[in-house]
Amino acid sequence: LKRCNKKIASLLSDQYTKKPFCNGLVRDGPLIIASRTAEQWKKPMPSTWHEFDGSSWDVAMQLLDLRMAFLESRQNLKGMGTAAGVPVEPDSQTTLADATMKLPGVVAAGVPGAGGY
Repeated sequence: LKRCNKKIASLLSDQYTKKPFCNGLVRDGPLIIASRTAEQWKKPMPSTWHEFDGSSWDVAMQLLDLRMAFLESRQNLKGMGTAAGVPVEPDSQTTLADATMKLPGVVAAGVPGAGGY
């Protein structure tokens, strides 16, 4: 869990503050990223979907890295709760967070606060 949280913090504070990423997100975020699900981000698109720093592809892949780190963190938190007998992420909230993550433009979803109901 600590490793996941460090990765999330690093991505948000270091990698995502770089100019090519920010420019790409501003340019392509509303039209390409926000209108597609994360699964669709993996599929190439014509024109701006090229592999260079700040391209639509680059932005999508970096956001997918963040998404995977959040998913791993959620899995670790849920496992920790199960092992402790405490519903850190109750099944009903897991269902809601998983459904939210299937919506277009969503990078991550989770249970805020200390968990539970």
